[in-house]
Amino acid sequence: MQRRTALKQIGILAGGAMLLPSCIGKTTAPAAISLNKLVISGQQENLLALMAEALIPKTDTPGAREVKAHHFVLHMLDDCYEMDAQQKFLSGFAQAQQAIEAKTGKEFEDCSLQEQQTFLKEIEEGKIVPQLKAGEENNLEAFYKPFKGLTIRGYLGSEYIMTNIFGYNMIPGKFQGVVELSADSDLKTILG
Repeated sequence: MQRRTALKQIGILAGGAMLLPSCIGKTTAPAAISLNKLVISGQQENLLALMAEALIPKTDTPGAREVKAHHFVLHMLDDCYEMDAQQKFLSGFAQAQQAIEAKTGKEFEDCSLQEQQTFLKEIEEGKIVPQLKAGEENNLEAFYKPFKGLTIRGYLGSEYIMTNIFGYNMIPGKFQGVVELSADSDLKTILG
């Protein structure tokens, strides 16, 4: 009888240990991508994905999050930007998080798409001024300009957009050495 009781208690303890992290709140999972110099958490990566989705939302084509434009942003920052620019980007990213919470009383992911887009537009227009500590500089622009530019670049350069929207073909059609041209010939006739 004592054995059954002990097994029940162990089962309850194990179940409680598994549920405890979700009861405490948000856990800091590692980012889904590996970077060389930048250090970001999974929560920051998810927030960046939400911001990218607010810039280019899903319509009849995939949104920026689906084509992983935020991964492009992070890889470009990690590989091509100097350490100072990376630090300013991360500082501005944190300031943007604080500014949305101060403005709406909610975190970015809890806001509606309209609120998210309005907030990003206000950052772009310079209407958002973060609450700075003594000696801290405003890095919102150092965050938003590269974020927006790289997100658009990553979206337009994604495989889905390049192949399905722009009609990019990695390997062009077969070679035709002789093509008769007339005044009515169009580019498709010439290129095959």
